[in-house]
Amino acid sequence: MPSWIAPVLMLVAGVGIPAMAALNADLGARLQSPLAAVAVLCSVALVTTLALLSTRPPAAWQALSTAPPAVFFAGLLFVLYIGSITWAASRIGLG
Repeated sequence: MPSWIAPVLMLVAGVGIPAMAALNADLGARLQSPLAAVAVLCSVALVTTLALLSTRPPAAWQALSTAPPAVFFAGLLFVLYIGSITWAASRIGLG
């Protein structure tokens, strides 16, 4: 894989973060529930991730059983982050 792919991917992802915040804040306002918008975002993310993962060998799932429980805390931090930006973005005029 060419060495330029990782920095370009990081740049695109970095630009996408404020766009995601604005779009999810808009969805939260339309649904009148930031939490419902977070659930929709996480559902779309889960389906997309599982679709991408289905193209890989199953070794990733086998290694899951050996992961220490603390690493799953990242999922809680993800929901906290998405929830907070969805809630706050609509209050500062985004979305």
